[in-house]
Amino acid sequence: MRHRGQGIERQEQLVRFRLGDVELSGGTVLIREWHGTKHQVTLLKDGFLYRTKRFHSLSQIAPTITGSRWSGPLFFGLKSSRKVQTNEAA
Repeated sequence: MRHRGQGIERQEQLVRFRLGDVELSGGTVLIREWHGTKHQVTLLKDGFLYRTKRFHSLSQIAPTITGSRWSGPLFFGLKSSRKVQTNEAA
């Protein structure tokens, strides 16, 4: 997107992420309910925002929510588990 203002032209780049099986743009909000609580994560151009804290990956956020190790893309529904993928291929 191009903007003109005060004789200066600048180009803003649309940020895109490829996470698991899905391509998302910066500013996208992911919502996941876990044990009755809704959790929202916003994609930034340089990471993710969850509860006012920045993270480098969804896999850093998932254990913060669950208390155990999870694949971030799998936890947020952006990637299917290998078990499901294997059954679909058969």
